[in-house]
Amino acid sequence: MNCTPFRLLPILGVVLATLMNVGNAQAQSRPTEKVLRYAFPIAETGFDPAQLSDLYSRIVTSNIFDALYRYDYLARPVKVRPNVAVGMPEISDDYRTYTIKIKPGIYFADDPAFGGKKRELTAQDFAYSYKRIFDPKSKSPSYGDLEAAKLIGMDALRKDAEETRRQLQL
Repeated sequence: MNCTPFRLLPILGVVLATLMNVGNAQAQSRPTEKVLRYAFPIAETGFDPAQLSDLYSRIVTSNIFDALYRYDYLARPVKVRPNVAVGMPEISDDYRTYTIKIKPGIYFADDPAFGGKKRELTAQDFAYSYKRIFDPKSKSPSYGDLEAAKLIGMDALRKDAEETRRQLQL
């Protein structure tokens, strides 16, 4: 038998095709994982929203934690739409009070922090998050952004915490 390299090419092609089909069959028989892999040029610095200042950590946490509202990027012009809020805020006539209702039936995962049980999301969870950012002990890099929003009562809480050197009552 005269075996030149050109005569082996069809045989090698059949062998490679067979091996690829075996690999594909094995991959298809495995259950599909629900995993998103996303590469960042640098590592995230943490997952505590009150302590974040870098872009990559904010990208991760914005997909871990649910916000009251989200942007509808496909709308033209871009719009804000409710996420865990029932609807847009109800605004008082003097524009000093915004009432936001939370959708019922949204739960935290069952975790030892909650006694091993799932717990429903409440408005107090959002108030807690804001207070952590205003707490001088947390030294949140987001404080300056929220300070400009002039949330009524938060400056007094922060001033009291600074004067007494106590942590805010969260």
